[in-house]
Amino acid sequence: MAAPQQQTALRPHRACRQSWRRLLAVSAMSTFPAASFYLVGATLPAYLSDLSAMAPRVALGVHFANLVVLCGVIPLGGWLADAVGRTSVLVTCCAATAALAYPVWLLVGVGLPAVAWLGQLLLVVGFGIYQGAAVESGVMALPKGVSCAGRACLT
Repeated sequence: MAAPQQQTALRPHRACRQSWRRLLAVSAMSTFPAASFYLVGATLPAYLSDLSAMAPRVALGVHFANLVVLCGVIPLGGWLADAVGRTSVLVTCCAATAALAYPVWLLVGVGLPAVAWLGQLLLVVGFGIYQGAAVESGVMALPKGVSCAGRACLT
């Protein structure tokens, strides 16, 4: 009879107790994706239809087009993180989004559908690339026993 194999993965509760600082850091990384989804998913469509006097049908069309783009940009962010490096992709996306946030918000408020689409598209590209790189970073930052917790925090 063969001896049972020794498990190399940590038990989740023990790994969480030992890696709580890493889990906290990964949770902090999730604030940018959470805020971006709230901004793109809830605030911008309401802003387009209410404050910029755009018809709700047009505002939702702009919103839908950018969500389709977001679905393609998230895997691109993961690919860029593999090709260039996770840290550089995350820092570049945060810096670019912070620098462009106010000017892009002014573009969205112009009231023209094409300009609003362009403004929201610039935000969506920055958010999507960050999210693609952040999921990989969260998984890689944690030990084997809690790598799924890193993914759960960032999705």
